[in-house]
Amino acid sequence: MENIEAYIGQASRTERRNAFKMRISELPEDVELSESFGSYSLHFEVKDNTIFVKRSIKLQSQRVTLEDYSVLESFYQKRIKADQSTVVLERS
Repeated sequence: MENIEAYIGQASRTERRNAFKMRISELPEDVELSESFGSYSLHFEVKDNTIFVKRSIKLQSQRVTLEDYSVLESFYQKRIKADQSTVVLERS
């Protein structure tokens, strides 16, 4: 049996000011993913017309068996979809 090894620990926080005085009309849903091999979260927050985005991915240092590969693949597909989320702005 083949195994895939991975270890990643990454977190980031991004702040975007609304310099063009646009109204934030839609934020993506927050995302929380958790599997035995790791977790991922993406959180959006608005304070004082500023968008805060917090993103975190943690993968455990372990082997993923071939049988669990489809779960790993699904985890990454959901993470990629979440990372491509769009904030919708409208002119005030």
